[in-house]
Amino acid sequence: WQEILMNKLPTLQQGATDKAGQVFFVHRLQALLACYGQINHIVAAACQPVTGTFDAPTTVAVKAVQASKKLTADGICGPATWGVLIAGSAT
Repeated sequence: WQEILMNKLPTLQQGATDKAGQVFFVHRLQALLACYGQINHIVAAACQPVTGTFDAPTTVAVKAVQASKKLTADGICGPATWGVLIAGSAT
């Protein structure tokens, strides 16, 4: 079920923004990054502001989380990164 859920979430990267009337996926990503960073002592993620815009600080936070789990640190939040943030595992 986890893989199915993660594959249904959007792939987000720098430049993505939340829009009124749609699910605020960037907000959710940023909140998860901050929470994950605080729990796992990843400063770049723990300091993530929730703005709704996938900007340079969000890219840095995503890369830090990816590197901590030995994923390719490309700064793009796809199924493996969502899996880490939501379930603690890339698969």
